[in-house]
Amino acid sequence: MAAQLLSIGMPWVITQNVVYALPTRSCVITSTAPLEKSVDGLSGWTALASGSVANGFVRCTTTSPTVTCTVATGGGGGGGTVSGDIAVTSVALGTTPSQSGAIRLSNGSTNGIKSRNGSNSTDTSLLNMNGSTIEIGQAGVDNSFPGAINYIQGVLNLSGSASNISFYKRSGTPAAMANWGQLWLRDNGSGKMQLVVQFPTGGAIQIAIEP
Repeated sequence: MAAQLLSIGMPWVITQNVVYALPTRSCVITSTAPLEKSVDGLSGWTALASGSVANGFVRCTTTSPTVTCTVATGGGGGGGTVSGDIAVTSVALGTTPSQSGAIRLSNGSTNGIKSRNGSNSTDTSLLNMNGSTIEIGQAGVDNSFPGAINYIQGVLNLSGSASNISFYKRSGTPAAMANWGQLWLRDNGSGKMQLVVQFPTGGAIQIAIEP
């Protein structure tokens, strides 16, 4: 029977004394217990050294550890840039990622999907799971991106009875496209926040003001 292939990016709980095939491309192997490596999977077993490996076979003779293969690019930790097509069934990121799904993320405010902001000056959060809250956007950070969705400068929290939309104030008046409206917070000039709406024609209309 052919050895099962350890896919890149997916954590595997391997069975003690069972032989597994390594990916053909160079990757970094992390394991919760020491592994042994063999060229042919039959003999010549030696301790798996740290660093990147490719091809061959691995096994664990002491327990059934969790093993993860990450692409070895740009450094020993698997970081760097990958170009071209990568065919994988799932990608797991972080120390305790989700155990199912195509993209598997850890919980926490810094473990989500990030992007460079519109001015290319800082990284900003697009989506993450923080505790029991799903956060879209990042409060207090310039999240202005070109395209249909502009000026996401706040956080949409989806957490059951605690759901809310948090806005951060902005300066200036966003231009509303035809058949669109813009809803945002601004300072009224006296230190009070105004919730206003801007339609394609006319000026900004106040909806509410901070007491």
